[in-house]
Amino acid sequence: MTPLESIATKLKRCMVLSLAALAILVVVGTEDSSATPFVPPKPLIGSNIIQVQGLFELLFGRPRTRPEGSRPTIRTRRSTPARRSSDSAPAAPEAVEKVETARNVVVIGDAMGSGLSRGLETLFAEAPDIVISNRTKPGSGIVRHDFYDWIAELPAILAEDNPAAVVIMIGSNDRQDIRGSDGAELRTQKWLGIYEGRVQNILNQVAARNIPIIWVGMPIMRSSSYGQDISFLNDLYEQQSNRVSAIFVETWNRFADADGRYNSSGPDVNGRARRMRNDNGIHLTRQGNLKLAYFVEQELRPRLGEGRIVAAIEVEEYSNVSFDERRDLLGVEISLTSPVPGIGSPVLTGADSPQEDRRGIGSGARLADLGTSPIPLTGRADDFSWPPPAMDVGGVDSPPL
Repeated sequence: MTPLESIATKLKRCMVLSLAALAILVVVGTEDSSATPFVPPKPLIGSNIIQVQGLFELLFGRPRTRPEGSRPTIRTRRSTPARRSSDSAPAAPEAVEKVETARNVVVIGDAMGSGLSRGLETLFAEAPDIVISNRTKPGSGIVRHDFYDWIAELPAILAEDNPAAVVIMIGSNDRQDIRGSDGAELRTQKWLGIYEGRVQNILNQVAARNIPIIWVGMPIMRSSSYGQDISFLNDLYEQQSNRVSAIFVETWNRFADADGRYNSSGPDVNGRARRMRNDNGIHLTRQGNLKLAYFVEQELRPRLGEGRIVAAIEVEEYSNVSFDERRDLLGVEISLTSPVPGIGSPVLTGADSPQEDRRGIGSGARLADLGTSPIPLTGRADDFSWPPPAMDVGGVDSPPL
């Protein structure tokens, strides 16, 4: 027998003997199984040692001990704090008490207008001299007079609230036929004539009081067919607003993605990605209403005498210029999602910019449309002509590049 076989045989014998000993202990412990079941002994009162029974004690009869007063280690699962949703909004600013002479901003419209009103209330919560009056009626519209007649109810609202400005957002329920004796099918010529007349009536009632009017268009919709009708109504609202010099706030593109398509999420007023639309693809979430209210606020504050700061402009020099015109002198607002300016556009370069070449192509349009670098200016960092114009080589040979 080889040494390896001898070692293997000895190991097998040890294992057999160990298993046999363990079996004898188990049989001895269960011989009296018909008697009273085993009950672990209770600790002696007043003793300094507390006996602890476990599997080790049952098999080998050697109880482990621990000092009296010590506590066993208890393993607890660490609770994980709830993850904050990305759509959760920061706490709304604490509302301040409004003064008696506070100016009243009246918001009229349907459910979309109601959400806008709540957003404006949040944005103006810290303004003691501005009150937002929610006069909206969810489910209402301009088509149906049987549910709520805005033309008939508006005079009483204007007389009671005496608004300093009126904000209108309505139309999400007007995608239907006009009923009654003068009924008409949606978007027919007859329907268009009746509907335009009602929109004009609402605008005329407010304009007759010389009150600033802000009409807010509807945002992009998830349903393409529904969105086409809403886009049609937005064009009508903008045309009629311009007729009475009212401000029309465009929201369609501001709630679309970079490709102009519907997106349920988007950047909030702070640039963070948030959920903007409800599951129905029509109404806005709280964050969406705050974003909507932000665009309206930019047009509303100047017309309430809380205009933006006109920095670096001498007011006396432009004393004969209206506030809105002075604001436009500060600069040009460039949208990051709008189509790039066309060739020769002065938006990025200016009409008389030295960056334009003989074809009138500015540097911004050259980069966006043609994909080529701007024409370098003499002496600028991107001017790689040699020798440099500022260097006087004095007849010395130019060093090799």
